[in-house]
This record gives sequence, structure tokens and C-alpha cells, in this order.
Amino acid sequence: MLTSSAKSKGRRLSARVKEKLLVYRPDIPECDIKVTCSGETGPDIQFSDMASKEFPFVIECKNNETLPLWASIRQLEEHKLNKDQTRLLIFARNRSDDYVILKLDDFLKLVM
Repeated sequence: MLTSSAKSKGRRLSARVKEKLLVYRPDIPECDIKVTCSGETGPDIQFSDMASKEFPFVIECKNNETLPLWASIRQLEEHKLNKDQTRLLIFARNRSDDYVILKLDDFLKLVM
């Protein structure tokens, strides 16, 4: 697969995640959630200061048939965090659902 095609698949997943966030929180203005351009450093989805209070997450999106799991986690861990943020790896492949990976301790903090 061409690099440009792979990046396009990743952007489509990021856009899908943004749309789902807006469906679940219609009170958040669309302009407060930004899908980053490919090649831009940092998370794949960026939140305004207001939106990051509602979504305290750093998100990396991967849309691959064969997810390089540990390399993807390493890339996610390179993103800077504020003290209240949680890292999320959101991934999918063609004709599949979208899934989320996060650290077990972070998961337990969210559900407890």
C-alpha cells in the first residue's frame, strides 16, 4: 500500500472518531475537535481547551489490516499528557468495528 493511501485510511478513522464524539456530545462545537493533518506531530485528534475538559484524552488512531501494536503504543506514549489526560489508541481495519486500547489502570480509573 502506498504511504499516501495508508495516511488517508488513518485520516478517515480519525474523522469517524471525531463524528462519533460529536454525536455523543452534541453540546461540544465541531470546531473544538480537530483532526490533525498527516505529518503533523502529536495526537491524531486535538481538542480545544474547553473540549479537553470534556474529553481528557490523548488519541492516536490506526487503521491497518495488521496493527503494529507495540510500535503504535510507543508512538502514543510519546505524546505529552496533562495530569488529567488518558492515552487512547483507537484502531480499526477494513470492514471492522472501531476498538480502543488503554492501560488497565486508566481503564479502572474510568469505570470505578
